[in-house]
Amino acid sequence: MKKSSRRLALTLILGSVSLITALVVLVFMVLPGPPLSVPINKISIPQHELTGTYLNTHSAIYRENQQPGTGDWELDKHAQLNYIQGYAGRVSAVPGEQVPLYISMLTPQTYELDVYRIGWYHGKGGRLFASIKNLQGRAQGLWTPNDGLFNCPTCTRNPITNEIEAHWAVSYTLTIGSDWPSGVYLIKMITAHQDEGYIILVVRAPHANTDALVNLPVNTYQAYNLW
Repeated sequence: MKKSSRRLALTLILGSVSLITALVVLVFMVLPGPPLSVPINKISIPQHELTGTYLNTHSAIYRENQQPGTGDWELDKHAQLNYIQGYAGRVSAVPGEQVPLYISMLTPQTYELDVYRIGWYHGKGGRLFASIKNLQGRAQGLWTPNDGLFNCPTCTRNPITNEIEAHWAVSYTLTIGSDWPSGVYLIKMITAHQDEGYIILVVRAPHANTDALVNLPVNTYQAYNLW
């Protein structure tokens, strides 16, 4: 395996997230009635191909998508993607809950966490919800395509399944903001040396009352990660 496999995994994950986001936008923004043209991923869907009445301006998703977005959630194509890695202690959380983050890097150095919600945002693709600066990182172990697992004294491997458990120490505990809308969030990790990586987290609505259910393929994400 080469570094391209890492980018392939991220591409598959982000591709599924983008598709799900597009579907959610259509479900919650378009209701039966006059045709409507909605641009998705810079592709404009002709009016006659949609059956909708109007934009539901009372929808929380509609209001959220009117917020200014940013493209800074994307990974820098020149960044080293193997030298900072992490995972969340929970797959999902609701506003007000805390999520432990487990992060390791090649060498101890400072890093930051930028938390983005993935959505339309006028074509930008994401919106920044939190930025945590000047965190002190630890070298708790890594896995790279060229070297495999190394420098992870806490790691254990199942001899039958080859499953690896990292047993890393908690690096940071993220509190989900009370005003964070439901959706897929990317926690972007950036070291002082400009190494980058993602942790994926789902924020759920505490009391959902909708006609649509989005099922995220979390097990598929695990199948394509480096560990």
